[in-house]
Amino acid sequence: MNARHTSRELFVLVLSQLPNIKKKIEKVQINDLIEQATRTLTDEVSAVLSVARGEILKADEDMHEASLRSNNESVKEFLSSGLDNTHHALELISYCNSIPILCSMADKQDIRDFTAKLIRLYQESSEKIDKIINESTEGGWDMEGMYSLDRNILIMAVVEITSYEHTNYKIIIDEAIEIAKKFGSAESPNFINGVLSGVMKNLGIK
Repeated sequence: MNARHTSRELFVLVLSQLPNIKKKIEKVQINDLIEQATRTLTDEVSAVLSVARGEILKADEDMHEASLRSNNESVKEFLSSGLDNTHHALELISYCNSIPILCSMADKQDIRDFTAKLIRLYQESSEKIDKIINESTEGGWDMEGMYSLDRNILIMAVVEITSYEHTNYKIIIDEAIEIAKKFGSAESPNFINGVLSGVMKNLGIK
């Protein structure tokens, strides 16, 4: 895994925790980024497990009713969804444990520098970036209603698309989709791809 990919993942995880970082971004060290990324993952694991618990409890309730009926599809649906969410939580826990290893690579200074640069670029043009994203979504979505990590992935991609004139846009979009597969729901990759396609169209980039 290259340094820029790791930086993008860190940016996605750290962005929601920026209010907790008291230092100026120029003073932030790699350990500060790891701490905040771990905090985000911990919050996400708690949220996902809470949803999974609710779905499994609902399946248990429906199981009693299903015993009186021939149709038990709702039980299967809730159990399947609950198990999917539990699996997703375990994947996030696994990644949480791997962050320090990724950032202990020889190029950890490069990881820190590029992550900090993405944060600074967003801070300098957040209103512009948010406007671009909001104008590129369909179906009445806006950033406030998005899953937080999906929103952060979109911000990461649009920051790069609008800040680096000679960049390879396909690589940025592919990276965003890969990160969505790791951190998002089953629907996240298609959602991210659709919004970024709208961004490219609206910006007149082919």
